[in-house]
Amino acid sequence: MRLDSNLFKLELRFIMKRFILFCFIIVTVCLFSGKVAAQKKPVKSKPNPTLILADKHYNNLEYYLAAHEYARVLKSDSSNAYAMFQLAECYRYYFDYKSAEQFYFKVAQRFRDRYPLARFWYSTMLKDNGNYKRAIDQFEKYRDEHTDTDLEAELYREKAFQEILGCKLAIEEGLKPK
Repeated sequence: MRLDSNLFKLELRFIMKRFILFCFIIVTVCLFSGKVAAQKKPVKSKPNPTLILADKHYNNLEYYLAAHEYARVLKSDSSNAYAMFQLAECYRYYFDYKSAEQFYFKVAQRFRDRYPLARFWYSTMLKDNGNYKRAIDQFEKYRDEHTDTDLEAELYREKAFQEILGCKLAIEEGLKPK
């Protein structure tokens, strides 16, 4: 009986030593990583006044003025995905579908993950510009790429299906003799 309690005490000491060593290592790592992280100071970028002005016009539904400002932003930074998408939106809202088509295409190609609706709107612009066959292809591609099950995704997938049917009808009607 006495031997069992001594053995238990030895095991307990061994476990405690390991636990204390483990805690010491964790605390040391935490302290060291805190110092390393404190040395890296993030570089704050200045807010772009042109982009702020463009957003102000956009929020005031002044799409023509907003488009002008977003285009200025893109002249200085052609990789600004936000400005590119907003510019396409402005063109769509003030019915410049040719220009909207171009910018939605760029966004759909380069920034598909950030702006999943860009392909849908690109397809819509193709349809509105009379490119029904390409629009059908792009609507189908949109439906294949976006298999999410949330309500908004389902609604846009259904809308894309309806648009495909509309494009097919437009093609059929265009083939009929007048």
